[in-house]
Amino acid sequence: MSKEEKTNSDEDKETVDGVSAEEVAAFRKKLNLRVRHIQNVQNAALLLADRLAELGEFDLARRLVQRSLRHDSSKFEGIEWDFLDISPTDRKNRSDLRLAIHQHQQCNDHHPEYFSSGAHDMSRVQIAEMVCDWKARSEEFGSSLVDWVKDVACEKYGFTVRSKVYHKIKFFLDLLLDPRIG
Repeated sequence: MSKEEKTNSDEDKETVDGVSAEEVAAFRKKLNLRVRHIQNVQNAALLLADRLAELGEFDLARRLVQRSLRHDSSKFEGIEWDFLDISPTDRKNRSDLRLAIHQHQQCNDHHPEYFSSGAHDMSRVQIAEMVCDWKARSEEFGSSLVDWVKDVACEKYGFTVRSKVYHKIKFFLDLLLDPRIG
């Protein structure tokens, strides 16, 4: 390591009141990723609510927006805060990640895992929020939401394209992904 690289490395590890710049950067990254995801879900919920309102589904639209304002708040506490952002390949913390995911799914009823019968037991507003969550994740990962639902979600959550739950999901997907403006 050159003298200049060593100096830059040492500067990165400087502390202020016992907190390193590296710790501050990691905290900011974690906080910003979670807030950004929630904002993406809220944006999707507002769009879907607007389209539901056009169909006269005012109560569902209002409840969806209300839920989006509380979306994933459990990610800011305890094991979810500590471990949801670690890599699944991190052998040391893999069991903590699994516990954090389980905790998250059990605290948030927009996840099919919350229910003993999965997505089949979900209400319309829970499915609508789930679809908004999936849309946010697909944008964050740069993947196709429609393909993910058909190729992954059906198998993962135990429903088929002919099932009632799929038709509920497709209803919200179609509204949310409608290309019209406004």
